[in-house]
Parts: sequence; C-alpha cells; structure tokens
Amino acid sequence: MPRGDPLRGRHERPSSSGRKPGQKNRATRELRGLINGFLQANQENLGVWLDQVAEGIPARVVDGRVVHRGVAPDPARAVELLPKIAEFAAPKATALR
Repeated sequence: MPRGDPLRGRHERPSSSGRKPGQKNRATRELRGLINGFLQANQENLGVWLDQVAEGIPARVVDGRVVHRGVAPDPARAVELLPKIAEFAAPKATALR
C-alpha cells in the first residue's frame, strides 16, 4: 500500500529512517573530530599563536631584505579568537526547556 498523497506525489518516510533530531551528520562529526585532533596535537602551540596575535610579530630582515613585514599587536583579536577556537573543542551550551 503506497504511503503519502498519490495526487501530489509526496511520500511519507518511516519514522525510523534518517538520523534523530539534533544529531550531527557523519561529515560534521568527522570534521569536528579532525579539528579536535588538531587542537589536541597543538595545545602548546595554541598559546604561542594567541600570544603572537596579542603581542604582534616583529618584522624580520635578512641580509638587508625584509623577509617578513611583521604583524601589529592586536590583543582584542586574540580575545575574539579564543571562544571561536573553543567552540570546536567543546559543544555549544544550549538552553534547556
């Protein structure tokens, strides 16, 4: 017996098909796993990178040539980056009803 409305061509899916509401799809779970692995492997570097953003990076000159023009200090940007990075390491808090 066909399901759905035969005149409109719509079919109902069984309630057991697909993922549960709120569950991430496989690609999202795998990407989050890769990012978490990267963050785990670079825990020490993460602090260094945030310090470099906050304090800036001086210009480098080798043999009279500028090989890196440097980066201006931006402590506000470092503060903005931290929660964005943490978003990948921990699930977002959601309000419970």
